[in-house]
Amino acid sequence: SFPLFLLLGMRANIAYQHYWEARGFWGDTINRIRNLARLAVLYLPPHARPRFCALLVAYSVTKKRHLRDERTMLLELADVLGPCDRRDAAAAQHSPLWCLDALSKYVADTKRQGGMDSNEAAYFHEQFAVLEFAMSSCEKVKRTPVPFAITSHLRTSLSIWVVLLPIALFGTVQWYSIPCTFVVSYIVIGVEHVATEVEAPFTHDRNSLPLGQMCDMVRANVFEVLERSRNEAAVLSLTAPRPVWHGL
Repeated sequence: SFPLFLLLGMRANIAYQHYWEARGFWGDTINRIRNLARLAVLYLPPHARPRFCALLVAYSVTKKRHLRDERTMLLELADVLGPCDRRDAAAAQHSPLWCLDALSKYVADTKRQGGMDSNEAAYFHEQFAVLEFAMSSCEKVKRTPVPFAITSHLRTSLSIWVVLLPIALFGTVQWYSIPCTFVVSYIVIGVEHVATEVEAPFTHDRNSLPLGQMCDMVRANVFEVLERSRNEAAVLSLTAPRPVWHGL
């Protein structure tokens, strides 16, 4: 039993490691998007901020859809992107990469027009690179499951162990070996089932990451930053001193 439980513990540990890594990469993505939204309202011209922030929100949505192998994202982005951007994002083979490409071009155009200097543009591109790394890391977690040989061997060994368990217990607990077998089998097989669920953190299962809630939080945070910048600009325009004209 000890070698079998050791293998089962290793299986559960690998699965939870996948889950925790995925959560860490998504947390980093959320933090970077918030930071980019804050920088956008500081360094980008006012007319460029809405689309830049919309592309940040679109990146989180397209990342979620991409990791779930879903292509239907137009309705979710209907109130975020314009028709042309929605069409281009849906047509792209890798939609999150398209969003990062559009954001990079936005920064490059702003720099070319004199809206920011080289250091500021370089910092924006550095943040985009971190988002791209988080995307690649999530793809690695998704496409690197526990090797089939380990899973197959564990399940076969568990099946044999469960079948032989009543025989091993009968000499000690007699007919109580039947309910004992049911209880122990439920616990052991349940651990393997939980490991299988947790191993895939990007699906729609209840044990997967709440990607929809994360994207909603990103949308709320980014648009809050954008709206606050608009309100501050409006207040400044109202409180700005007006020129006093003196008669000649």
